[in-house]
Amino acid sequence: MSLRMPKYHCFTEEGAFLSAGMRVETDMPIAERYIREAAPRRYAEVVSFGGVYLIEEVPESIRKRVQEGFGVAFSANADAFAVVLDGDVRVYAGSKRGLLYGALEVLQLAEAQYLRKGMFYCAPVCEVRGAKVYLPGKENIPFFKSFIDFLVSLRMNVLMLEIGGAMEYKRHPEINEGWLEYCVDIGEYSAKAAKIQEQTYTWQKNSIHVENGEGKFLTQDEVRELVAYCNERHIEIIPEVPSHSHCDYLLLRHPEIRERQNDPYADTYCPSDERSYALLFDVLDEVIDVFKPKAINMGHDEFYTVAKCEKCKGKSPVELYANDVIRIHDYLASKNVQMIIWGEKLLNARSAEGKPCGGAAYTGDWCLYPTEPIPEIYPCADLLPKDLCILHWYWGMPNEYDEEYHKRGFPMIFGNFSPTHMKNWRRRMESGARGGITSNWSTLKQENLQRNGVLFDLAYGSLLYWEDDYNADMAADFERQAFALLYALGNGGIRKGIRVVHSADWDLTYSGFADGVFIEREKYDLGGYRVTFTNGADAYLPVVYGQNIRGLLANEKRALHEVAYTTLPIRVQTNRGVEWRYETVFALPEECGGLVSFVYEPNPANAAAVTVYKAEMFDERPVSDFGVAAVVSTDGRRLLNWH
Repeated sequence: MSLRMPKYHCFTEEGAFLSAGMRVETDMPIAERYIREAAPRRYAEVVSFGGVYLIEEVPESIRKRVQEGFGVAFSANADAFAVVLDGDVRVYAGSKRGLLYGALEVLQLAEAQYLRKGMFYCAPVCEVRGAKVYLPGKENIPFFKSFIDFLVSLRMNVLMLEIGGAMEYKRHPEINEGWLEYCVDIGEYSAKAAKIQEQTYTWQKNSIHVENGEGKFLTQDEVRELVAYCNERHIEIIPEVPSHSHCDYLLLRHPEIRERQNDPYADTYCPSDERSYALLFDVLDEVIDVFKPKAINMGHDEFYTVAKCEKCKGKSPVELYANDVIRIHDYLASKNVQMIIWGEKLLNARSAEGKPCGGAAYTGDWCLYPTEPIPEIYPCADLLPKDLCILHWYWGMPNEYDEEYHKRGFPMIFGNFSPTHMKNWRRRMESGARGGITSNWSTLKQENLQRNGVLFDLAYGSLLYWEDDYNADMAADFERQAFALLYALGNGGIRKGIRVVHSADWDLTYSGFADGVFIEREKYDLGGYRVTFTNGADAYLPVVYGQNIRGLLANEKRALHEVAYTTLPIRVQTNRGVEWRYETVFALPEECGGLVSFVYEPNPANAAAVTVYKAEMFDERPVSDFGVAAVVSTDGRRLLNWH
């Protein structure tokens, strides 16, 4: 049965099977493929649904059934859907995306192809639900596609994709040439980017994004393939083309347009130099040709280097920023593309400690290191076009900052969004927020997304975005559902393996991986389990701290979110207090025989003690309980033996 039961449902005791012999009627090849793959077995007509029909309209009769049956009006959001299950399965929605969601919900609800009859209804409470990531490296294109399928399964509809220097530019190949050299330099060791940003210069600098494209770049044809994959699954891509600030990739081979000429790692172009716009608009033309986007995020965050070059000295910082936004806005408007920017520079903001930030004027006491003063920028908010869309990543600060955007008429989306930390969600949505986008500022790989808590935030968001009556009392239950949903998605394809509950005696402080801080695997390698089988084969199952195991205490939420997807944290009350265990699944090769032994081989470089509480081998069947008790020797090393 579904881990995410629709809130509005009414099922009978009668049911039928999704059968390989059913008629499937839709003009969406991807939906038909999902349905066919989920119903490989043929059942007799008398116990099968006759067909699955995806209907791109919502008749008044269905609206009336929803209103009378569930006490709610059918949503105006085109992604809302209703499903009626009687002799057939009929999915109704106002958009193809809604039909795809409805079809996937049917498949998720089916247990061994069997569904109870009745009706259910689902509707999102916001327009924008998505993720922000970097382009993948060439070798990780298959993972990118699996990540898109993951987003679809969570009913996300937007992917913001940072482009920067990680896509081929045919008009300006020097951008890519400079990008490759730059990434080798910055990627020399973990946290070199942070050292350059925070410890090297006497001025504030942008964060450095050399994980984009994994330090390389994709051809335009490769990117078009990614766009087509997203389009087929009704995921809208919003390219992010950093400009004015965060534009190191433009300046590497064009030092003549640097705003700060004495910065070897310059990140801001001169807005008084026509050559800046000639280059940027050439780049935009190629991005628009590849993506055919409705909107582009043009960055403009972390704008610190202002009026430093000879052409800009003495000019108003507010006007420099505003005129740059307006000029880019008007160029995009001529191409029928909406402009989005990160919006913190439009706020006269204060941190929790009362220090100025965002678009306020501030000096070195705001930073972790000495820096020159930065002028105020926030008055530009009154000078900008009202159709400029704002990504609001100061949502965790006073809620009143939302109103600074609303009162000026800017469309607004919560950016860098962590739904587990959001307060006053319903009120803020009712005030006009369009939704949320969760960000990963690291390499686009499963391990990075998991350990940064991005997968957990997306799973939690998939519940939040579709709950029309959310309140803070639901948070604990939503967290439990998010853990369970991720665990099912992360391990659902494993048919043969060993399920283990274990913990380590390490309790490292949680630390994410972003802006040039890499996952250094050797730091987290605790060794592994050496498994031998009756046919003489063996396998090595790596135990990695933060990926499939953590410590007993895990006092930080993020410490638990870090392992979600591969692993399910289990809360245990002991005579020492609350402790945590970690259930994880290791896949085994199909050809292995029965289990002979299971031995922990520690990594001497990371001398953590690992305790196994339960373990069980499974083969072609789900396992919810453990039938084999662990035997742990006094040295804590040899754990399980079957003879």
